[in-house]
Amino acid sequence: MLGYYKNPEQTALAIDSEGWFHTGDTGAFEPEGQLRITGRTKTMFKTSMGKFVNPEILEEKFKESPFILDMMVVGENQKFAAAIIVPDFNFLKDWQKRHGISCATQDEMVHDKKTLARFRKVVDKYNKQFGATEQIKKYVVINDVWDVQNGCLTPTLKVKRAVIAERFKKEIEGLFA
Repeated sequence: MLGYYKNPEQTALAIDSEGWFHTGDTGAFEPEGQLRITGRTKTMFKTSMGKFVNPEILEEKFKESPFILDMMVVGENQKFAAAIIVPDFNFLKDWQKRHGISCATQDEMVHDKKTLARFRKVVDKYNKQFGATEQIKKYVVINDVWDVQNGCLTPTLKVKRAVIAERFKKEIEGLFA
């Protein structure tokens, strides 16, 4: 790319003096030399301790757990990273049944002590894969499912951070209280 058509200001913002085009994506080179896109720089935040956290990397890793359907990492200008966790209620229902836990509603499911202890194990397991400043220190498991219809996800199933931050403002404040 040589630049934006008849727009030298935008070109100067996007292409540096060495000719590198800055897309706003973050990535990592694979051992074979391919570039793997890992997220967007716009979603990164800085803690009050001055450390940068890329929430998308954490969220994708944690969502490898069958217990977690969705997750949003928060913590901008806070001392630590925290998360809102949406459980996979179908998996959780089966898990609870296998462990003799009887819950009539999703709300009961996310407040059950044995279930919350299991979520602690899941968070601890995935935290080990990250540095101390990136680890999830506090989290809340919510009785909600995010989807396109309720406005929490984009049509490509990406988390709408501003919508969720507003919708769960009280829960997020509670994580840092």
